[in-house]
Amino acid sequence: MATLIGCQYYYLLFLLWFLSSLTFFLDTHVMLLRMKVVLFCNRPMSPSLGIHADFPTAHMLALAFNS
Repeated sequence: MATLIGCQYYYLLFLLWFLSSLTFFLDTHVMLLRMKVVLFCNRPMSPSLGIHADFPTAHMLALAFNS
């Protein structure tokens, strides 16, 4: 009987640790995804360059080809 209670205790302790670790990593991952979405949405967009408008090389190439 004592062994069964001990096993259940350690099983519940492991389950609590696992769930807390899982929620911590998911929370961290969601926070990083939110930061990426915010940074992606705040990028300056140029119709001719598309998504690469924030790279300095793309700006230099655009200036070179448009002048």
